[in-house]
Amino acid sequence: MKARQILIPLFASMLLTIGCSRNNTPPSPPVTPLDTTNRSTATGDTLHWQKVQLNSTAVFTDCWFTDSQHGFVLSSDSLILRTTDGGVNWQPVPGIRGVFYTLDFLNASQGYALGFDQLAITMDGGQSWTHKPLTGVKIDKAKWPYIQFVTAATGYLNAGESLYKTSDTGSTWTEIYVRLTYGLYFSNELTGYAYCYPDSLLQTTDGGGHWQALSSLGTPNSFILNQYTHFHFTDAQHGWFIDSYTLYATVDGGSHWSTQFSSSNKFLFTDLQMLNGQTGYASCLDRLLKTTDGGITWNMVYSNSAFKIESIFFLDEHNGWASCSNGVLLKYHL
Repeated sequence: MKARQILIPLFASMLLTIGCSRNNTPPSPPVTPLDTTNRSTATGDTLHWQKVQLNSTAVFTDCWFTDSQHGFVLSSDSLILRTTDGGVNWQPVPGIRGVFYTLDFLNASQGYALGFDQLAITMDGGQSWTHKPLTGVKIDKAKWPYIQFVTAATGYLNAGESLYKTSDTGSTWTEIYVRLTYGLYFSNELTGYAYCYPDSLLQTTDGGGHWQALSSLGTPNSFILNQYTHFHFTDAQHGWFIDSYTLYATVDGGSHWSTQFSSSNKFLFTDLQMLNGQTGYASCLDRLLKTTDGGITWNMVYSNSAFKIESIFFLDEHNGWASCSNGVLLKYHL
């Protein structure tokens, strides 16, 4: 989801086995594909990933699809791009510009694009977007902001040093927790999680009114944790959390977390999405990984050193996308 510029050593092996675990500026011209032919000749899951090179050198920081044909990507050149053909062709959303970093959709109609200084909201499936000022919110620009709405009116925002809540679709925000925090995820309207530096996962069960620290995870080993902290739950009990180099899992709704993978600063997760309790994908700079055993082992399914993978989004087991640097998108279709 983020513009990432940090280089680290990468694994050479194909298998990783873990034992211990925006304003009224006129719209820009259409962004059209230059190359959609770069398919791997390897066997297995890799064959289903296709590179789509757009006429751009921008970093695509985040992507989201509401169905197999309609999707959005945030571009570092201050555009929100929209596709209606599954990601083959992309058009800038007219009348909206600004530097946005994170996307979230409540449903097929209502979605949000968040930047450090502004929020854009759509109520019609992304055909039109409206700027909203982040009234009452102070986002730490050294951290990465996160946003999630749980109802049409109620949403939460992690600004880096505080957590905020809105009850009026983002028109106003109220500070509900003050400490250095990373990541944000609500599994339902009342239950949510955030990571509190340096060693605690926070949980609320009353919609952000109170937050309690869960079991300690230990001090993180990543100085870039703020860019690579993500949660994902497949149901109320089963969830995963990454803090750049370590993957944790819970099977009891977040009360207890166990380490599934720790790479000692040699292997960097940048994003994660589990499709169910067993199958999931993770990005690792220029690589995509897949697990079929809940995150215990990972296989590399795509690699290209010409760009970095910023975020991944799967609609289901048959349709997925990844936003990348250098004007690249990856499309998965089974």
